Amino acid sequence: MPHIVIAVSPGLFRRIAWPRVLRALHAALAEAGLARIGDIKSRVLACDYDLIGDDPLAEQVIATLLTTNPRPPEAERQMATRVLSCLERAVIEIGDTRAQCCVFFHHVPKDRYLRVDIEP
Repeated sequence: MPHIVIAVSPGLFRRIAWPRVLRALHAALAEAGLARIGDIKSRVLACDYDLIGDDPLAEQVIATLLTTNPRPPEAERQMATRVLSCLERAVIEIGDTRAQCCVFFHHVPKDRYLRVDIEP
């Protein structure tokens, strides 16, 4: 059950078509057989303010990929690589932006999280 949490600079948050990017990201993971599309959850959080070094014009997109099902390290790296690729493409498409994109990936064992499904 991959969870992808993306923190993004205010300017990039406004300029990127996030619904399209998230759909592409989900498809990239599912089509590669790395996760079932119905299990992937993602969200984008806009930073109120950010700074990279001392460059007030540089922007950033930082994703955290959390997995709960055990996967070989290579599969986790492939997932992170696909997430990074989708984010990089999204930034490049808007053009004329100095930005850093990165993905932190972590495995969270199922005994280390709680979940409840609420149905109407």
